[in-house]
Amino acid sequence: MTTGQLAPALAKAGLATNEKASMENEISEHKLMSEQRIGFVGVAAEYHEKQCKRSQNARNQQ
Repeated sequence: MTTGQLAPALAKAGLATNEKASMENEISEHKLMSEQRIGFVGVAAEYHEKQCKRSQNARNQQ
């Protein structure tokens, strides 16, 4: 491989590495967003359950 061929090959390898890192970063961000969404759904479900219990208690007291 000549010097003229080496620079484009290295640049291409660097681009592939950057693309891979970018994809890995995107995947980890997606996983984090999914975990946050799952956490939010869990909190919302707990809140809904408490509200239902409060409503039931209020009806029982009447």
